[in-house]
Amino acid sequence: MALSNIIERINAQAAEEAASIRAEAAQKAEHARNAARVKAAGLLSEAHEKGAASAESHRRRLVTLASLDLRKQVGEARQQAMERAFVSALERIQRMDDARYLALLRDLIVSAAETGEEQVVLSPAGRRRVTTGFLVEVNDALRAAGKTGNLRLSDETRPFTGGVVLVGKNVEMNCTFDSTLKLIRDDIEREIASILFGDGKPL
Repeated sequence: MALSNIIERINAQAAEEAASIRAEAAQKAEHARNAARVKAAGLLSEAHEKGAASAESHRRRLVTLASLDLRKQVGEARQQAMERAFVSALERIQRMDDARYLALLRDLIVSAAETGEEQVVLSPAGRRRVTTGFLVEVNDALRAAGKTGNLRLSDETRPFTGGVVLVGKNVEMNCTFDSTLKLIRDDIEREIASILFGDGKPL
């Protein structure tokens, strides 16, 4: 449930930004084409004095270089757009109201806890959002899922943007949102690309 909620957030952000990203990419492409035309005009004018054959050679070379440069710029724009969609999704999660944020956090903990006896480590910002009844709800949900509902809130905080770290006797489970997105990113990039660019092509 928690991962699907995060993916839904990313998809929603990608859809919202798709139009502006396409417009930005089109503007960059047009700028590159205009720059190529200006440069081509200058080279052709210069080459004209050296003969038609030389001018044609310059034209072909310029077209090749301009095409390569344009492909590079489009590729960079696509990668930047993808990165922005993921970053914006994390920011949207951080801006959730406390009730929705804690519900997402609860689902993430319940799905990740192995024994239900771990300590819950939060970020300083996350610690400020946790209510007194939060762990009670989480432990009740763990028991309903057939696990021991005996999680404890750690006195330690760590500098991550959101999510939790669950500390057990022998293992730590990194359930921060950054870590979660890194794990699922390869699986959902094609889906996000389809939303952003309409083609679903890998970057």
